[in-house]
Amino acid sequence: MGEARDTLKLMIGRVAELALPQLGREIDEIRNTARAAKLKRAILYARLRRAQSRGDVVAVEKALGKFWRGEGGDRFHNHYAHERRNLFRELHSGVIDTLARLLEESGGRFPRLVEIGCGDGSTLAYCAQRLPSIAEAVGLDINAAVIARISAEPPAGGRIRFAEADAREWLAANPRPGTVALTNGGVLEYFSQANFDALLRVLARSPPAALVLIEPVAPDHDLQSQTTSFVFGHERSFSHNHRSRLTEAGFEVVFAEEIPTPEVRWMLMIGVIS
Repeated sequence: MGEARDTLKLMIGRVAELALPQLGREIDEIRNTARAAKLKRAILYARLRRAQSRGDVVAVEKALGKFWRGEGGDRFHNHYAHERRNLFRELHSGVIDTLARLLEESGGRFPRLVEIGCGDGSTLAYCAQRLPSIAEAVGLDINAAVIARISAEPPAGGRIRFAEADAREWLAANPRPGTVALTNGGVLEYFSQANFDALLRVLARSPPAALVLIEPVAPDHDLQSQTTSFVFGHERSFSHNHRSRLTEAGFEVVFAEEIPTPEVRWMLMIGVIS
């Protein structure tokens, strides 16, 4: 049933992009995002499948980015916020407990937390409450509608703020020693290996720095021998060997845990560079 549905979606996307080229232009220009939303999602799906079949990781990453910047990303965050909050609290929040201990042992060397792909902001708010040594918490997301919605009702306390921004560009423009970057529930999976590595290089320019990640890994990714990233799953996102990426960038992996679920393998990891 799923395969037949995907095939139909692929055909609709191909036909729609040919018959209605203005929809493709609106996707590329991130405008009129709610117009013909289902057709646009089908077009993006067709683009992803085409890019994957060609082995074009740049085009895969570009199509994924268009989805998250547009109506699809806004719809996802709006519809699945409660489910994602529960997933984090029930399965993944233990990595924040580990981070809390590491920050306490660091003696205040990490005053800033930056969440990449903050969605509804609930994870950032949880972390800010759980990590009292964090003086500033910044949530970044590439979806303008998401940022506008959560910025309209900022959390109390003044430590948290939000910005519509590409994480690598924002970190490069706002360098600060003692930054902890966080991704929750799958964010780096939409970065190609090249841009994941580029993000790590930017973060490493202002040591000490840390990356805390909660990311999915492909069921068949052999993390002992397969160091390179590849496209996997229904979303056609990227499965990374996170330990390999962090180590090559000069980070020390100080915590790692894999949590298998029926749907996906979750990797929880903390890397630190001094």
